[in-house]
Amino acid sequence: MSTLRALLLGVYGYWNYTKAGFERRLGSTISDESVKNVGTMTNKVCIVTGANSGLGYQTSIDLAKRGCTLHLLCRNEERGKEAVQNIIKESNNEQVYLHIVDMSSVKSIKQFLDSQIGNTIPKLNILVNNAGAIVERIDPVTKTAQVTLNENGYENNFLVNTIGPYYLTRELINFMEESAKKDKDASRVIFVSSGGMLTSRLDLNNLQNQGFTGASAYAHCKRQSCCITEEWAKLHDKSLITFNSCHPGWVDTPGLSISLPTFYEKLKGNLRTLEQGADCQLYLAVSDEVKESTGLFFEDRKPVTPHFTLAFTQESEQERKELIKKCDSIIQDLMLK
Repeated sequence: MSTLRALLLGVYGYWNYTKAGFERRLGSTISDESVKNVGTMTNKVCIVTGANSGLGYQTSIDLAKRGCTLHLLCRNEERGKEAVQNIIKESNNEQVYLHIVDMSSVKSIKQFLDSQIGNTIPKLNILVNNAGAIVERIDPVTKTAQVTLNENGYENNFLVNTIGPYYLTRELINFMEESAKKDKDASRVIFVSSGGMLTSRLDLNNLQNQGFTGASAYAHCKRQSCCITEEWAKLHDKSLITFNSCHPGWVDTPGLSISLPTFYEKLKGNLRTLEQGADCQLYLAVSDEVKESTGLFFEDRKPVTPHFTLAFTQESEQERKELIKKCDSIIQDLMLK
């Protein structure tokens, strides 16, 4: 079954996720005025995680150009400061701020929440969960991928790609709903996903990716986030807050060249630009066309099924609910350690 899913992704992805796929779907230039207008977000406050490079950086530039107050959550202070300077210069928007947060650490996230939310960040309209990584250690003898654990025994892909974004968002939901009431406009949460998710089924007995490669662990985490997005959308009033996820396509980023070098070398001439890759999350953050859309998975501005036909990756509602319970339990455990 895993071979079939990989084959489906390869064929579907080459047709849809490359630069040619973007141009086929949306044209060679992005002309949608609902996205391109500058200054339409001057009363909005946005957070972007993993904002110092790649898609997070490009998304931050695109949002800043539209006049919002922008908060970058980055792990590396030096790179974060450089990103802030470049975004201000590129966007001509001085309202760009840096917060040093390790998205693999719930304690680091909590410190940010406790010190900034309601203080330096008086409201929040847009949250873009972009930060993510493929974490893998190759055994020098066997040449096989090894699971990497943090100091508390939790798998690192799971922490940075699932638990961190889940905890950050969970703690911000009420705050974002209150912001929506004040602004009379629904807040928006966007999870940046991956096409690799389409090859993975939610496995509640293996949330921490034992026996997985880094790439398949990443795909499983993105499946988890998609499940969480869908379930949260059912639990919350879409007039106050919406939850959607999107796949940016196969994009020429520094992270891709490092994490998947063989894949990168084979496709680098056909990979999407950063502007093309960031287009869908920007669309979900800005456009009035999706202000009532929630619980959906988007590709190139269109909601699509998060499952391949005959791939048998569909989970049940009960499994999604159980995933949320498990995430809550793990966070509680991490807070005690």
